[in-house]
Amino acid sequence: LGDHAVSAARRVVYIVSGFDPSKEPTRDEDTDIA
Repeated sequence: LGDHAVSAARRVVYIVSGFDPSKEPTRDEDTDIA
């Protein structure tokens, strides 16, 4: 896999997981992801 494919896959995972792609994948106070 290339870097583009990896970044695209991560973006999809963030969207599906409820993350905002424009934000860092960290737990905020308003997100309840275990």
